[in-house]
Amino acid sequence: MVKLRCYLRTILLIAIGLSWFSVAMADLSDGLVAYYPFNGNAQDANGNGNNGTVNGATLTEDRLGNPQNAYSFDGNDHIQFNTPVVQHFPPYSVSLWVKYDAVPDVNAYIIANGGQTGSSQGLCLLVVGASQVYCGHSYPTGAVSFGVGNQAYNFRVAITAGMTSGQWHHVTGTWDGPRLALYIDGQLAQTDVCGWGTEFGQPQNMRIGAPSNTLNYFLNGQLDDVRFYNRVLSECEIKTLYTGEDECDEGQISSDDCWTVYDNGNLHIPCIKVKGPFAEDLHYEADMQYEPLSDPMTFQVTGAKPK
Repeated sequence: MVKLRCYLRTILLIAIGLSWFSVAMADLSDGLVAYYPFNGNAQDANGNGNNGTVNGATLTEDRLGNPQNAYSFDGNDHIQFNTPVVQHFPPYSVSLWVKYDAVPDVNAYIIANGGQTGSSQGLCLLVVGASQVYCGHSYPTGAVSFGVGNQAYNFRVAITAGMTSGQWHHVTGTWDGPRLALYIDGQLAQTDVCGWGTEFGQPQNMRIGAPSNTLNYFLNGQLDDVRFYNRVLSECEIKTLYTGEDECDEGQISSDDCWTVYDNGNLHIPCIKVKGPFAEDLHYEADMQYEPLSDPMTFQVTGAKPK
């Protein structure tokens, strides 16, 4: 491992060759593709025109007791969209509040743009109604499952605890390409990779409360504050959506194996990671210090080789 010792006044962007690492403050509007607060309707509050058509679902109180600010589904309702809203390729995140009334007898779909049957491929969140085993994981009734693909998911992950019927829960699913992650009430519940290949067909138009290609397997419960992002949300951003407070206000706002960014401007870089010529990870040990300045600058390392 090569040591790099640098003393910088500030670092906002670091590059090694053609590999760049962007440092930014947490922003819940960043990458927001569609947002449905359900404040009296199923319109996209983000302004991108991904509006939903309500079929039978009725407005109800949200988790905070505000009237007409969430939608209730009674087992034969859904909200239909004219687009998939989220495409079939990563990265993306879906975040929402859900309360299901009782453990279903069959799978109950919360959101889907990949079908229950057929060749359509997309994402889905559902409440497991029939205990199953996929990829070596047990999916008991009442668990919430997040997956991409169709019924025989290319990847699938589920939580097996922590969801209680009759109570509001915050659920977030993220997909960065190889890995799915599922968060319940701001906490990472499960992350996994389970693959039968990585090629995906086109998704279908989005449905909330039912699968995208069949009017069956309906949700019986309530939904609120549905969000779709074209990026993977960080853990502190997910906690912020859950608590309603800025969980990124202090401490870590972004990180990977080799760097951590704090919202007070501190940048900790014990190493630098780049992709090698054969897609392998190359790590460079780094010792960096800086003094905050208002003016950004760029730091670039070229020609370094790992041991």
